[in-house]
Amino acid sequence: MYLKTQVKSSQARYNKSSIGKEWSRYLLYMFLILYPITEGFSNDSFPIGNLFVVALLVFLWIIETLRDRRLFITHSSIVLFALSFWTIASFFWSTDQDKTISRIMSLIPIVLVYLIIIDLVRSVAALHRFLYSYCIGAIILALTAVFNIINGVRYEGLYNRFSAIGYDPNNFGIFIMSSVPLFDYLIQTSKPNSLWYSWAYYIFCLSLALSTGSRGAIICGAIVSLYMLFLRINILKNSKLIIKNMILMLMAIYSLYFLTQYFIPPEALERFSNQIVSSADDSRASIWQESYTLWNNHWLIGIGANTTSSNTVSDTQAHNTFISSFSELGLIGGTLWLIAWIAHIIYAIRIYKTRPNLSISLTIAIACVMIGALTLNWEARKPLYIVWAAAASSISIYRRREGYVFDDELAI
Repeated sequence: MYLKTQVKSSQARYNKSSIGKEWSRYLLYMFLILYPITEGFSNDSFPIGNLFVVALLVFLWIIETLRDRRLFITHSSIVLFALSFWTIASFFWSTDQDKTISRIMSLIPIVLVYLIIIDLVRSVAALHRFLYSYCIGAIILALTAVFNIINGVRYEGLYNRFSAIGYDPNNFGIFIMSSVPLFDYLIQTSKPNSLWYSWAYYIFCLSLALSTGSRGAIICGAIVSLYMLFLRINILKNSKLIIKNMILMLMAIYSLYFLTQYFIPPEALERFSNQIVSSADDSRASIWQESYTLWNNHWLIGIGANTTSSNTVSDTQAHNTFISSFSELGLIGGTLWLIAWIAHIIYAIRIYKTRPNLSISLTIAIACVMIGALTLNWEARKPLYIVWAAAASSISIYRRREGYVFDDELAI
């Protein structure tokens, strides 16, 4: 999926690409920190405050790109550009053009942010600031969930579900769990002797994920738990760190037990167990069946982006981005969506030899957002594209340092 070219001056190009466009880079960090909380106080997927920041970010980025006369893209950038173009084109044959416009207005800004991240995050320091910004945004949002739990503010008045302010419990739970492996990577890199930070953040996020009563969030919690309990031990090469990690693990398990007894509402856990026992996926399966029928009848170009709910008896979205991509955008759009996923998974895996801790952390984060893509309508959710961009930027940075170019530099 990459352009693999040996260049003699790769290190010089790497150093040169790490400077410039500072204003755009700082504005990008600010967007990553603020968008979760501003989105929570709005009913729109892209509230006006975020649109203003993105518009300013795009404007500054264009100005600085023209000044530096240099732009970096990856092959995944081209795939997402093609997917965006096809989404826009689907407006002309859409069965509900208003809903297609809504999808376009949500997708285009975050794809632009993705392209900007690829261009701006060109050094290890920039990558770490980028990941810190993502985690800080998750922490700020998580604190609003703590406020809701303490004050007994339930999601839409439901007795057994809690969430952050303005967030669907499923989206919130998956988002914060995707930040845990990235936060752990940052701690391993900057403060390897302070692993208790990682365990504290893990317990904090897992407790909130359990309080949502979301199956998707709890599945993400299970994936991240496997990472924290087993996979990360292979990364810690120092025997003292491994022993310390095992002690912290036992303390974390006890803390989680304490929280489930006295902090997390038991109704949230009961909701999850009842859904397993009652096989509550029957309704979801019927939605998928209807979506498959739509694709079977419009297999090449689909029925238009974001129009599944307008063409099904259930009057709801597919809650599976892979199914909805094929039914709404046809074989062409669905294939582009699959290629985008495959590309970013490969990106995360291929840096294992260079940075195993980052590779595993990114893979787990991608697995979390994939749960959102498999169970929710995450075609244009920001955490998904931000985690993708982290994977694409990481391989560009570390493989470039080895003397290989895994992106294209355009002279403007």
